[in-house]
Amino acid sequence: MFLVDIDKLIDSEEVNKVKQTLAGIPSVAFTFISPGALGLKAAFRISPTFISNDTSHTVFKVIAAWLTDEFAIEVDATCKDISRKCFVSHDPDIYVNEQAEPIDFMGLTEQYRKVAKLGSIPSPKTRNTELFEHAKATGAGWTSDHVKAEIADELNKLELTTEGERNNQLNKSAFQLFALVENSGHGCLDDLEGRLRRSAQAIGLDDSEITATLKSARKARFKSTRQPPQPKQVDINPEIIERAERLAKSIDKRVNEGFTDNLEDQEYAHPEVIAAILASTFWSGQKSKGLMLNISGDNIIQFVEKDVLTQCQMIHGSFCDTEAINTRFSPYGDKQLDAESKKELRSILSIPPTYLINHLKAYNHRDQMTISTDMFIGRSVMDIKPDTVSIRWKHLPFETRLPVFEIDPVIINDYKEHFTRLDLFIDFIVQSRFASDRKYAYLWIKADSDWGKGFLMSAISNLDYNAGAVTGLSVKEVEKMFEGGPVGKSLADFKRSIVLHLDEFKTVKSELKNLENDIPVSPKNQLQFRAKVFAKVFTSAEPVPSLVGDSGTEDQFANRFSLFEEEGMLSRRPVFIERGKEAYMENVQSYICHKLNSRIAQMKAMGSSASADHGNRWLEIFIKDHGISNDVARLSETLPDIAEDFLEWIYTGPAFSDYGAFPQNLILDSEKQEYHLKAPKYVWTHYVKTSGLFGFSEQATIDKKHGDIFKLITINGASRTAKVTINGKKPRTITLKPKACKRCETRHQPWKDCLEPDF
Repeated sequence: MFLVDIDKLIDSEEVNKVKQTLAGIPSVAFTFISPGALGLKAAFRISPTFISNDTSHTVFKVIAAWLTDEFAIEVDATCKDISRKCFVSHDPDIYVNEQAEPIDFMGLTEQYRKVAKLGSIPSPKTRNTELFEHAKATGAGWTSDHVKAEIADELNKLELTTEGERNNQLNKSAFQLFALVENSGHGCLDDLEGRLRRSAQAIGLDDSEITATLKSARKARFKSTRQPPQPKQVDINPEIIERAERLAKSIDKRVNEGFTDNLEDQEYAHPEVIAAILASTFWSGQKSKGLMLNISGDNIIQFVEKDVLTQCQMIHGSFCDTEAINTRFSPYGDKQLDAESKKELRSILSIPPTYLINHLKAYNHRDQMTISTDMFIGRSVMDIKPDTVSIRWKHLPFETRLPVFEIDPVIINDYKEHFTRLDLFIDFIVQSRFASDRKYAYLWIKADSDWGKGFLMSAISNLDYNAGAVTGLSVKEVEKMFEGGPVGKSLADFKRSIVLHLDEFKTVKSELKNLENDIPVSPKNQLQFRAKVFAKVFTSAEPVPSLVGDSGTEDQFANRFSLFEEEGMLSRRPVFIERGKEAYMENVQSYICHKLNSRIAQMKAMGSSASADHGNRWLEIFIKDHGISNDVARLSETLPDIAEDFLEWIYTGPAFSDYGAFPQNLILDSEKQEYHLKAPKYVWTHYVKTSGLFGFSEQATIDKKHGDIFKLITINGASRTAKVTINGKKPRTITLKPKACKRCETRHQPWKDCLEPDF
């Protein structure tokens, strides 16, 4: 916190007016009336990195200049010494904002450098092809999410350390994390020490050894020179650099034309910041909004035209020196300007954002996104491609309710007795996440209605801690997505999802094979995007005839789906009843999350290419061991028998006459002794629905196989009808294989060659 005094206000009315103004500033953590009643004290949230005896005066100058210029609030300069701060209030109506935002101190320093007399402004015309993704990042640089992710990564690394290196790793991890919490201002050292101690105990270190190591590392934290994470440097496309420079020149030219003085043309636009904006911001015509990653890179922010200046400056810093424009127009401040002059100044100040937004509309217009989580990047990245925008999020480790050593082994062993393939299931999820070819990443869990399918999926998603780890869909929603229809899902549902879950599905369709790697999403009132999908988990209590019917399973499903058949009732297990559902869930959730983090860390250690290859090979072995076709015949293998039954039915089925089931469709060529079938598709559909051989849910799947059936029942293997001359007429038919000889039970041609043909 940084506290300022506002004194010598006229009366209580002015005090309350200024207090309301301060309460409207997002970075004010609290403000209260001074004991003298005619003054105020206000605390601004600012990174502890900037607060010290050395920098206190600098911070004071910048904040004082900002408050005077932006809010007409004058600060008492005699209270700039850090030793004179007061944090005790008697004001019963004190304003407190526990969610106060950190001040954009770096941005304010640049903007008010002259006013605060901090020295000259660096030249804005520096050219560099290696620009920051987020130039001039604001605030402390450390976000709470970053610190949490760093702690989780380091603790996971410690828990994976092999014997012989454990104490050394504890020392390294403790020093790194104590220094991080100390410098960032996020987290509690005592809580962190407790987490380190529990992880160290879990890997078998002695308590006395742990205590000595943690004490040493905590004491040494002040020696760390650790700095906030810097934006990753990337090579911006030279075309974008060139466009940014042209745009900067256009802005400078147009702004200079707005002045009527005799001064030489000035440079106001900063091309290096403009380039960073153009490389990471796009305009959606569908939504009439601009979109960019926020400061932390965890979310996408949207803004309308009037907010372009504010949003771009918050993320990237100022792309145009508006202070210099103000000073040139009115050297003595705009308080002396009349209404017409103020209007003229506003017109000039509107030029930079107008030119920038028009440029985004012309060159960075995109209405499609692809999103994914990249396991191998340290910061979320937006890449504007010719036809779409690709956003890759940084992976965040899964948070758990319990540390490893607090997980109850009785509960975990009991659950593993219930779900014996739990660890294999976790491996399936992780390998599917890293595999580049996810053709085999389909798993059907067929289990009793009270087996605990919902319990398992809740444990994976870990609802309170890792929302979005599992995306739930129905088959109808999947079909609608591929048709381009709107669905009740948003980007947040797919952002860091590792499992696509279809619960209690009743049917499957061929569209599901399109789920191998990604899925199109058209959220209601949001921008369309394509999301990568990994493990596809289908759960049901009942059979799914369209997936596995009495006649087998289609090859397109047999080539993709694995099957776990489970039985039992979780809620009736003695340990579940004794410990209670909440404690049981807490332990299973924590176990699964720890396992996921551990497996993911091992895969990441392989590197991108090696982990993808490993995942591909693992899934190939997995489907060989657990594929549906191991227990159920493929439909392609049963079709010859189905075709034979169909042909026999045509010749000998419930007859309207001696010629078979459909005498009006069955034609005998008396010359060639060949049988021909008219309208075979109609006859086939009638057979599928009335023969009693196929269940209702299976009929649609079997009916679609008419082409394959016709190839098997015709002499020439034809799947379609053709015109033939029969007894002087030319109907469209298929030519059937002959009737079966009752002597040899074969369909040979000509039948009269048999010694005793009998029909």
